[in-house]
Amino acid sequence: ERDIRIDDMQKLKVVENFIYESMRYQPVVDLVMRKALEDDVIDGYPVKKGTNIILNIGRMHRLEFFPKPNEFTLENFAKNVPYRYFQPFGFGPRACAGKYIAMVMMKVILVTLLRRFHMQTLQGQCVEKMQKKNDLSLQPDETSDLLGMIFIPRNSDKCLDH
Repeated sequence: ERDIRIDDMQKLKVVENFIYESMRYQPVVDLVMRKALEDDVIDGYPVKKGTNIILNIGRMHRLEFFPKPNEFTLENFAKNVPYRYFQPFGFGPRACAGKYIAMVMMKVILVTLLRRFHMQTLQGQCVEKMQKKNDLSLQPDETSDLLGMIFIPRNSDKCLDH
């Protein structure tokens, strides 16, 4: 019944897992490109210095590590996931510089919305049915129908005060 505070952030594990599962199931960026800085071997394949490497994050997030890789379920984050299997913000020195503030903002927005509203999609609509386009990042195709949702106030008196 109160606004979220900074010391709440570490306690929001279910919200964090929901955000992670959302980014795993429907990644914003599917591909990350890198260049090999030296000769190496990756999964038994020799890679020469200077080789362009494309990491398919969308595919990686649907592979071996997750117990139900093709389902949206919080079970996929029931245990800690090593970064080699889950990289929604990229990795290494070129990882997203704003990943920590992005996580804080997503948590605050979700908790605030969930505290104030019950949410539901319009009948027959879901994320899987939305038309999407992928031009360096995955996003809704704004030329087709978007996801229709209903926000029902949990307590109309408190919602009108904000």
